[in-house]
Amino acid sequence: MIGATPTPDFTQGDPERGKALFSATGCIQCHAVVPDVKIVGPSLFEVGARAATHQDGMTAEQYLYESITDPNAFIVEGFQPDLMPKTFKDILIPEDIADIIAYLETLH
Repeated sequence: MIGATPTPDFTQGDPERGKALFSATGCIQCHAVVPDVKIVGPSLFEVGARAATHQDGMTAEQYLYESITDPNAFIVEGFQPDLMPKTFKDILIPEDIADIIAYLETLH
């Protein structure tokens, strides 16, 4: 597709850089990274393991990518749609998203 942002290479994600981006982009203001804490969105503790089970046929990385770039595609039960910004696909390069996903997968 012309003009489409390429899907990142998930195997190249840098979790340390992803942690810094998670904070710098404001994700930490709405998502806790410890268990059982609800801020605005769900806690992301162990999100990598949960993400692998949310959508049939999707890997955890694919699910997390979709959740970041199209946040209303799947809404976790008990949470509201239209709260997460829909601009991350436009303001982050694919490597940034891969790094954030690599960080999220370390949360356990």
